[in-house]
Amino acid sequence: MARLLAILCCLAGTVHARELPMDVDEPDNLPPPIVEVEVVAATIPRTITLTASPFHALIPFGEITGELLITDRISGALILGIGKILDSKTDTHFAQEVGAQANYYFKPTFRALHVGIEATYVHSSDSDDTNELTGTSAAVGPLVGYKYIHRTGFSLVAQLGLAAALVEEREGDNVIKVLPIVNLNAGWSF
Repeated sequence: MARLLAILCCLAGTVHARELPMDVDEPDNLPPPIVEVEVVAATIPRTITLTASPFHALIPFGEITGELLITDRISGALILGIGKILDSKTDTHFAQEVGAQANYYFKPTFRALHVGIEATYVHSSDSDDTNELTGTSAAVGPLVGYKYIHRTGFSLVAQLGLAAALVEEREGDNVIKVLPIVNLNAGWSF
């Protein structure tokens, strides 16, 4: 074993370290290195949403809502409706609706979770003659909602809340009721 160690020491003493070649200067005209960059599609700023309620159309009652972004988190909406509605006695009435909403979005994107307040007025009559009044309703209440806007602009809005309503019934009595606010709308944002 000592002999093997002596031979290895002799060989190590005779072996010369190899010199490495000098670094070659790189030319100045080389292209920059390739860096992969993830491209994220920019969101298109939307400031107007027009929606209709497909569930109201089944009654048949047409209701449309136009919403306008006022600041980066606050919007205002106008609600218009016309058609037939049923009262508590299952009588059909011709009705017109006008309303307004003010909404606050938790993110400045005009979409996602929001809270708001809705006020509506409904005028109804027994026939197509709008002068023959059979009842009115004025309601106001808070709501919470969510708006989804696809990158193409297609929009879905869902809102729930409760409203205190002053209802004038056919007999002329004024009754205060608590009514649900249910808005499930589809449409387009621009």
